[in-house]
Amino acid sequence: MRGKARRLVEWLIYETRLGRILMLLGAGALALPARVENDSRIARFANYTAPPILAASLFGPAFATFGNAAFKTASFAPDTAHEIYLWLLKLINGWAGFVISLAAIYVVASLRWADHWLWIRIFRMAGLISIRQTTLRFFLLTTSYSTAISAGFLVCIALLIPVAVERNGEQIADFMRAHPALVLGAGGFFALVSTIRERIERLRDREMYGPPWARVIKGMVNVAIFMGAGFLLPRFIL
Repeated sequence: MRGKARRLVEWLIYETRLGRILMLLGAGALALPARVENDSRIARFANYTAPPILAASLFGPAFATFGNAAFKTASFAPDTAHEIYLWLLKLINGWAGFVISLAAIYVVASLRWADHWLWIRIFRMAGLISIRQTTLRFFLLTTSYSTAISAGFLVCIALLIPVAVERNGEQIADFMRAHPALVLGAGGFFALVSTIRERIERLRDREMYGPPWARVIKGMVNVAIFMGAGFLLPRFIL
């Protein structure tokens, strides 16, 4: 009996769409790099294909929903602009949006992994730290998680746009004044989630880079490189 219940739970988590979404959100938010590799329950889901495909399938329709809501409140002068805009939304809501989202997830995750790989190599060659390299699977999982969260935010914004435009925000303000306890509770919930996320991020940084100074050096050098590139590129282009 216990074995059947376990198989049922595993089927709900790994085989149903809702279960996979919850697994993506939970593992992407809380899992540490070592657990992604060593925990069989997470490793079964966090492979090289499942999280990116799931996140891409969520982001395309979410972006199209947001675009539809924005379209209904925007005004275009020529009729051709309407047709082009609707065609783009239909394209994003279909296979094109899925493919673009999927490609973006792989590109971003690969760039994050390459940045991590390069810095670990530099620190090892300098004899500063000796930490195990974090695999690409972890970056694919966390990038897919961020994409899924972005899809959720786009849907929420799409639901709020008509209310904000039609009522000029008055309905939202009235609701907040009528339910202060609910507003405070939501604020407290988000504060708690932010605190937990900050704690998880510190643990992840410790596993990925070791001492805090390694992360600080990496961040400062990367910022300097981006600032330098932003300053020099326009001179070469223009």
